[in-house]
Amino acid sequence: MPWYGISADPAYARAWGRGWRAIRAGFEGEVENERLWISPSWEIYERWCFVRLGRLLEAALPSFAWHSSGPPWVKRGVLGERVVELALQPRFRANSPDGVGRWSVSMEREPDLVLTVTNGTERRFIALDAKYRVSRASVLDAMSSPHIYQDSLRLGDQRPSTSLLLVPAPGGAPWLERPAFHVAHRVGVHVLAHESADLPAVILELLPPERGTQIQ
Repeated sequence: MPWYGISADPAYARAWGRGWRAIRAGFEGEVENERLWISPSWEIYERWCFVRLGRLLEAALPSFAWHSSGPPWVKRGVLGERVVELALQPRFRANSPDGVGRWSVSMEREPDLVLTVTNGTERRFIALDAKYRVSRASVLDAMSSPHIYQDSLRLGDQRPSTSLLLVPAPGGAPWLERPAFHVAHRVGVHVLAHESADLPAVILELLPPERGTQIQ
């Protein structure tokens, strides 16, 4: 059975959940700092997506000067006036009256990942929500986040170019995984797993050329 099949098994999930709750508070004893913290699967996957996407961006744009900073965690590549920035959990404040920076037309939002591409005076961004889910029902339920981000997030006066759900395995909702669907509807699902980790086509199309000046 593949790893994502095991993780979705109800018996395994119950056993893992009980064990995690039992040990995350630490061991009973006199030493208060004797604690063992285990991050839940979704948080590990979210952080892994940030690291993996950062490396894929570096590979796609090798002429850019790359560096990381944080927290809050940011991976940034610069080449002249071209800047590519991947941010982990950036805050979009609620209802910005001046319409400057990151803001939301409704309540405050914190998408898992935001990729911002600046090329001269042009600036665009993509919102990404990482979910450790694989079943059809779970993927469709999680798609509410990309829909909300696509509708509510703003960077200045810009809406997201696309908002995608990142999942660790294919097949939950295959039609949402198709690049043509992403282009047509500006939302969808991208599979980002260790054995099939690549950049979504909508990101590749957004990246600035290593030569040239403006996004076409």
